[in-house]
Amino acid sequence: MPEPLIGTLVRDGESGVVGVLQDVCAFVDPAALPGTARPIRTAFVRPVAGGVEKACKPEALVPAGSFGCPHPTLEQRKDGKYCTKCNSLIYRNPL
Repeated sequence: MPEPLIGTLVRDGESGVVGVLQDVCAFVDPAALPGTARPIRTAFVRPVAGGVEKACKPEALVPAGSFGCPHPTLEQRKDGKYCTKCNSLIYRNPL
């Protein structure tokens, strides 16, 4: 499957996070020890309502409309709002 386009609504198949794809790039972790930092292809997904971007594996992303759930109702949980039908995390609570 080709990568989703920047600006499209996507779902991370590993974490369930749904958001807008902001960028896909070779990211070097600034916290890595000197001499060990290596670029890793990383996708950045921002929650629909705004907030902190989540780093994801680009190959784990799917267009949000392709997994068949329109998220008809949301349920508030400790760490955010989840779809009651597919259990996807839609909005993460701020830390």
